[in-house]
Amino acid sequence: MSNPPPKPANPAAPLLSVYWLNSELTNTYPAPALRDVLAYTNGVNGPPQTGVVYLMGASFLGSPESFAAPYVQLEPSLLNTLQNGDVALLQKAGVKVLLTIQGSNSGGNTMGWSTMSDTQSAAFAQWLASNVINAYGLDGVDIDDEFSSAPGTPQNLIDAVANLRAQIPGKLITKALWRDTDVFGLTASASTPYSGATMPQLLNFGSTMSYGTGAAGIESATKAYTSTSSLTYPLAASQLCAGVQAGPSNGHWMTSLADTTSVATWAKNKNYLGVMIYSFSQDIEEFTGTATDPSQYKYPYPSAGDHMFQQAVVQAWGETFTVNQQAIAGLFYPAGSFYLSSKDIQMTLSAELKTKQGTWVSATLDILALSNANITNSDGTFVQQATMLEQSQYQSIQQKMTAQGLGAFVPVGDYWSSARNVSVTLSAQCRTIAGGYQNSSLGLSTANPANTIVVNNNGALQLQAVQPVG
Repeated sequence: MSNPPPKPANPAAPLLSVYWLNSELTNTYPAPALRDVLAYTNGVNGPPQTGVVYLMGASFLGSPESFAAPYVQLEPSLLNTLQNGDVALLQKAGVKVLLTIQGSNSGGNTMGWSTMSDTQSAAFAQWLASNVINAYGLDGVDIDDEFSSAPGTPQNLIDAVANLRAQIPGKLITKALWRDTDVFGLTASASTPYSGATMPQLLNFGSTMSYGTGAAGIESATKAYTSTSSLTYPLAASQLCAGVQAGPSNGHWMTSLADTTSVATWAKNKNYLGVMIYSFSQDIEEFTGTATDPSQYKYPYPSAGDHMFQQAVVQAWGETFTVNQQAIAGLFYPAGSFYLSSKDIQMTLSAELKTKQGTWVSATLDILALSNANITNSDGTFVQQATMLEQSQYQSIQQKMTAQGLGAFVPVGDYWSSARNVSVTLSAQCRTIAGGYQNSSLGLSTANPANTIVVNNNGALQLQAVQPVG
């Protein structure tokens, strides 16, 4: 084609991009909140270390024979995150937020990026732009052409990208790069809006996924996408992030910290766009510090050893790794846009606790920044322990609490056996439409954080159901 498709400029190099996994995709307890990305900065009061975040938890619905709106499934905690204000918070700090969409192979859903016909991908792209990307104010789409159980073709893939580019010309389109070099020898079909366009022209950039091959393997795989001898239409180095995977030292297909440092140094010295970490949500000691059994958590998030892989990357680039612990949202911090227009936020666990003398006394504990540490009753006082409950003990107490109608905002802990009238209340000063602030409180004892968010309605905290996509 004579004129390349319009697309926005790439973020500046060196770029750290990360995947964020929703709770349904992690082996930990609820995934770190998306807003926690902002707690990691280049020096005190510096910009966020991360420039691009890919939101996981979206996959195709249907099959090549029955592919129609709503086209994609969004996991509940992803949908919650899209509606709770975190995306706007990251964007305000200069972080681009993209939605990753993967193929499907279960429940009768077999679709993938390369299984769509040109007509199907054109309709899908139009729907996706209107109902998801623009509706939630996202900065673009990340293509992960994996897992589909239906047969596909490279031509279908590039045509799908061409149709998507036509619908979101001002937004980023990126791709997870893995066993797809054949598509870099093709051009978009004449039936697409950008007939003759190549993948490098349509994409902003991509990230390689050769995580478990050591530094040399990752560097070789990344460099291969720039090869003019093996690819008809190679990517430029400035369009490539070398991918590493955070995880236990003996985990399958993980990257070591030493190799992560080497790859980051190489990427910067060779003028590649940067490094991608899979994933921000796994780069926590609760996951990386547990080498054999991810179900036996030793380091509940947040922990001092969190985001060591991220630290390795930014330090290799000469930046100062700084953590603002106060900015990290605790696991019981309610999702929702209320915090964007509220101050003096508190989340209080209240109960009557039994003392050693057998009397009952009132007790409270601020749980806004609480992690998964066990809470005990010490003679009528809540005490947060340094360790967690064993999984079987945790599940036993949780079942008893659920039977009494309590939701996931109420912490599970040993205190339960000697407590009564347990409740959790969110309180804050909320800004009104007139610009002033007023006190508001909201009981969350029975609320379900998976399908509700908290909003500020003209100075009053309110629960709001998560709205379905489309």
